[in-house]
Amino acid sequence: MAASALPKALAIAAIAALGTIGVYGVFYIGSINGLFNSIAVGVERGRFPGCPEPFKATYTGIEPVDQLLVNLVPFFCFMIDGKQNWADKITNWYLTAQWIPAWTLLSLEAIRRGNRGRPTSWYVACRMSTIDKTASRC
Repeated sequence: MAASALPKALAIAAIAALGTIGVYGVFYIGSINGLFNSIAVGVERGRFPGCPEPFKATYTGIEPVDQLLVNLVPFFCFMIDGKQNWADKITNWYLTAQWIPAWTLLSLEAIRRGNRGRPTSWYVACRMSTIDKTASRC
């Protein structure tokens, strides 16, 4: 392996390892500690602790899409609609403040001339089409 190919191979191996850890952390741990069972029970009951009752169960009218969205409700309803104390609000602002620079860096990398023809450059097209669809509904 050439000297210049080694860092690329190490980066690919690191990304694959971190992706595996992420999948393990979300799906395996979530299935054995009862997370997914508690979400299923909440969906059946139509309510989650800390969320408005009853929560909306139909968003698009397309059953598979609605089921996915209903399963995501418990992760975000507390931050958006639930009762929050100052510690929760500060945490939400902190996480938002971390997300905005990451989004900005990805956008700048996608616009950069050196990334033309690479997957990063396609991000701009996807982002612009999302902004266009969102803006047309406002």
